[in-house]
Amino acid sequence: MGSRDKQSLFAALRGLVQGIRGPKMITIPPRPARTRGNLRRGSVHVGGKSPGPTAVPVGTDLGVTMLLVGFDSAWTSGNTGGLVGVFRFADGSIAELGDPLSVRYSDASRIIQGWQAEYVPESAIILLDQPTIVPNSSGQRPIESIAGSPVGRHGGGMQPSSTSKTDMFGPGAPVWGFLETFGGAADPREPLGPAAVIETYPCLALIALDWLLPGSGSIHQLPKYNPANRAKFSLAAWRFVCEHTAAELRAFGLDELPRWVDSMAGNPAPRKGDQDGLDACLCLIAALHLAERRPCLMVGDMASGYIVVPHGDMLAGELKDRCWAAGYEPADWVCTFRLAPPSPRGQLSRDIKEVP
Repeated sequence: MGSRDKQSLFAALRGLVQGIRGPKMITIPPRPARTRGNLRRGSVHVGGKSPGPTAVPVGTDLGVTMLLVGFDSAWTSGNTGGLVGVFRFADGSIAELGDPLSVRYSDASRIIQGWQAEYVPESAIILLDQPTIVPNSSGQRPIESIAGSPVGRHGGGMQPSSTSKTDMFGPGAPVWGFLETFGGAADPREPLGPAAVIETYPCLALIALDWLLPGSGSIHQLPKYNPANRAKFSLAAWRFVCEHTAAELRAFGLDELPRWVDSMAGNPAPRKGDQDGLDACLCLIAALHLAERRPCLMVGDMASGYIVVPHGDMLAGELKDRCWAAGYEPADWVCTFRLAPPSPRGQLSRDIKEVP
């Protein structure tokens, strides 16, 4: 294939991805064929350092290492969820891919595949807010029995998952096609392939990060920030989550996405779609913790289902207490781990580190 044909192919791919992205997405300029990483952004952020204006010029090949995606799932084929992505380069810098998008499952798959085709990352890590392993035909998974306890303790609720909910987990549910597209439900403790889908849960992440509000007693409470639940929604809680999310994203070196979250904090009447975007950012924060090799918690197992969130001492203790009370062996159901660093070939090595 000649260079002109290759450039035409890349142009077609860009047109497809940008057509899906819609007006919220930034425009990524054309790049020469056979290169990667020519992402334009207002600044580059490395290891939490203060940003500088256009620190890396267009045309510099940073060697994309990871595509990190947060997907607050649509759950069913007719619903929409929130999707956001960033690239993490080999030198630790971050390139942002725009504000969160409101997407259906089919849109999410095409957008992620478009990002992969455009910049050919060595790995893609997708943190999905929806169960990825649901073997039970009724009742709830063990993970919901375990994690539901600290969620309830802090004033929240966790819905049970089973294949009896056919639109979410039946044979034709869109989550299964999505998982098939990206290699199935990944075990984060094992070497990850070119793409890995890992289940997460924003509510549990809030507890892990200790983003809780004072309660009536000594136990702090989860913020009520779902605008669809008008009876319990609190604008102050919404702003609380937005402010913590923006600060965490900035600590990872992002710039544009925190500004979007700041704008959401100032929104006097947020809608459910806004919360989907905010939850997608929380999913992305879990992906960033993994990519930075920070300690993370895996609760559950690969046979019956699991959830991964950033590590938090309080949450880890509450999960282990629940295991003892419910007859589960904590060592089998609660694991603190770090992802291994990328190997020279771009694959995640088998050096999974258990964290005390």
